[in-house]
This record gives sequence, structure tokens and C-alpha cells, in this order.
Amino acid sequence: MKMNFYKMHNKSSKTTPKKKYKKIVYGFWTGSNKMSSLRRKNINQMYEFFKKRDIELRLITPTNLNFYIKKTGVELHEGYKYLSLTHKADYLRCYFMHFFGGGYSDIKPVFGKWREAFDKLITSDPQIYAISRPVIQEEVPEPYNHLGFEWPWRGISSKAMYMGSFIFKKNTPFTQVWYKKLMSKMDELLEKLKNSPKYPVGWHDILAYIFLPICLKYNKNILFSWFGHVPGARYKLKNDPNDNTGRRQF
Repeated sequence: MKMNFYKMHNKSSKTTPKKKYKKIVYGFWTGSNKMSSLRRKNINQMYEFFKKRDIELRLITPTNLNFYIKKTGVELHEGYKYLSLTHKADYLRCYFMHFFGGGYSDIKPVFGKWREAFDKLITSDPQIYAISRPVIQEEVPEPYNHLGFEWPWRGISSKAMYMGSFIFKKNTPFTQVWYKKLMSKMDELLEKLKNSPKYPVGWHDILAYIFLPICLKYNKNILFSWFGHVPGARYKLKNDPNDNTGRRQF
């Protein structure tokens, strides 16, 4: 009988297995709305994929989120409850990578060398903070002029991490900056979130516009490898011909 992973995890954290795994990937479903059949199918594909590779998939929902907040002792920002479901997931990937570390993936079919990527990161130099597949120029939101970068970013595929799947060590300089900037942005948005009749948060405001510049700052502290979730058909990864560091493997 095939296990329904969504049903197994969409319940109280009191039933969370006590067995601990070194390799954990988090996914987020931040609302009480019902998952579509496609999302459920994706979750089950992810569970089967990771199980074969001795990786634990943990689906974080409103039902079990408080269990993890209590473990950190750090409450979510006051403005979190006003965020859209998508922006709540953007917020939580930062929170979990900073306080827990481990992997993250969108709820989409996964592929590639996840186990090897975990092993590379776990055994890497302390100055290595994260591993991901590289982002592709078509995946980078524009314009970036307000951040002081010329559009398009040349060589972005070897400079920034893909935001839909990655693995982090916890509490690194990267995640410290990421979390600090996220909290600053949430402070900035709080009154508007409370009082504005129109939702005040832009699509990329609390993830891409924060995350990608930090990738550039810590580019030498990131490994790249071929794993993640299945990209769109229009995306094609290429080796950077100017990269001779030996760090990036696609």
C-alpha cells in the first residue's frame, strides 16, 4: 500500500517521529486551504524520492509550525500573520535555514544528486555555507536598478543560488544577513500590512530582492551542484566557461 505523505504530515506535531536524520528537507504549506491533486502528487513523489536516498522530507504546516518555533525560542515577526500564503513560505525558508539548516524545496517533482549535495556540504570547509543549483538569468526578476545592479546580471548562472531548492548550514554569516534583512523589511512593511487596504508586498520583496544580492556577496562561500526540483522547459543550465575554480559542478 502506497503511503500518502500529505495526510501523514498534515496533523499535530505530537506524532512527529522521534528518529532524527542528518539529512532533512523542508517544504512549506502555509495555509489551511486544501492542496490540489497535483500538489499532493508532487509531495508523494518527493517523499518517495528522498526516502530512497535516506533523506527525511518534513512538510511544515500551520498545524506543526509552532513546534519548531518553540524549539528556536524565536517568535515569528508580528507581520507574518498578515503575509500572503506565498510570502509566508518565503519568510519560513529564511527562518528554517537560519535556525535549523538543512534542505528546502518547493512542492514540485525533485531530481538530481540531493544526497551527494548534502554530503558535500556536511563535509565541506567551515567557510562554505550552502549548496544549490545555479540560478538562470530567465529566473531572475527584473528590474534590479533600484538595488544598484545593471540589468541583466552577466554571469548570474554562476553567481547566485536558485531560490526554489537549496541546502544550508544553519546560522552562517549568509543566513545571519538574510534573516537580519528580512526582519528589517518586515519592520518596514508592518504598518502597511496592518492598515493598507491594498496588499503592500511586492512579489519579490521578501525573497529575491533580499536573497540574490547576498548570494553575490558570499559567492565564494557557495557550492553549486546539479540537484533541485524540475525546472521549467525553457530553462537550460550551462557551465560557466570563465569559471576555473573547480567548485561548481552541474
